[in-house]
Amino acid sequence: MNKRQCFIVDSYYQKSIHLYDTTESRWAGRTMKADSPDQERALRTGYFKETAFSALLISYTAGESIDSLIPRLEKLISSYEIYQQALAAEESETDISPLTIDDSPGHYEECVQVISLCILLHRTDLLIRFVALIDRAGYANEEYPLHELHIPSG
Repeated sequence: MNKRQCFIVDSYYQKSIHLYDTTESRWAGRTMKADSPDQERALRTGYFKETAFSALLISYTAGESIDSLIPRLEKLISSYEIYQQALAAEESETDISPLTIDDSPGHYEECVQVISLCILLHRTDLLIRFVALIDRAGYANEEYPLHELHIPSG
């Protein structure tokens, strides 16, 4: 492993990645406190999306190989899609965004990080899927024209 961050300790990385990778199985058969089944699903899938994002970031930071990051990025994009569907059901709004990039600086930062990782890992197919979730929610042709990204080939 080639550490990209000199301050990450291997034992911390190993414990963290294990925690992230076992999150879904630890929640099997359990529910989160919620006012409705739709809200519970949105909370659950949102939490799973957050852990997939954290797992990808810490794996990248720790210096894991690019080949091992690609399945994590694929899982993250799928997690965004599942989370978006759960939010849509909870809010009765078909094209709701999984990230409110106009209201939350943290969501905007997360959005840019995911876009950057898709480009860095040469996964424009995943980038297109991710940007579609945001653009369909009304961000297309706004101040955040994600659909107009010019992606370098190769």
